[in-house]
Amino acid sequence: MEKDFILDTMWGMFVVVSIVSGAITAIFYFALRSDLIPILIGVAISYGILMPLRWKRIA
Repeated sequence: MEKDFILDTMWGMFVVVSIVSGAITAIFYFALRSDLIPILIGVAISYGILMPLRWKRIA
């Protein structure tokens, strides 16, 4: 039971990390192609506020 939970948690973390890294890569790619730096900064700030709340909800 515990082993399955650890594997599920690791797999969930892997999926989340891969999705987030892919999204960050796409955002940076589009930001470099146009003037999206202010939007990028706003997204980064909102993620900085939202992610800890999300982690608290999971924990």
